[in-house]
Amino acid sequence: MTDANAFGFGDTVRIKEGPETAQAKIAGLEGTVYGFTTPSLTGVETVGPLSEDFALNVHVDSLNQGYWLDPGNIELVERPEAMEFSIAGKTIRVTQKDGEYNEAVILQRPWWKFW
Repeated sequence: MTDANAFGFGDTVRIKEGPETAQAKIAGLEGTVYGFTTPSLTGVETVGPLSEDFALNVHVDSLNQGYWLDPGNIELVERPEAMEFSIAGKTIRVTQKDGEYNEAVILQRPWWKFW
């Protein structure tokens, strides 16, 4: 059994060599973990069998496509020290300290606010 918590959002991972990943032509490629799901509830198509009802979405930039994989089919390459992204106009900066993530939310000033 693979520890599902071994991978997190934004981690850079390498897809392991295996019959299914080779057939999908993604073996050995690197990608970024974008999320996770319970395939029995969401009905996503996975590359290869799952050891549990849990799959990670790995986006492969070189192919501009995401794949749902069992955590056992990927290996960690790098965990980012910091990330910054925007959701609904709010910039969120995430930093890692001592193996745990701390979030700092930076709100953009609304256009109607007077100063």
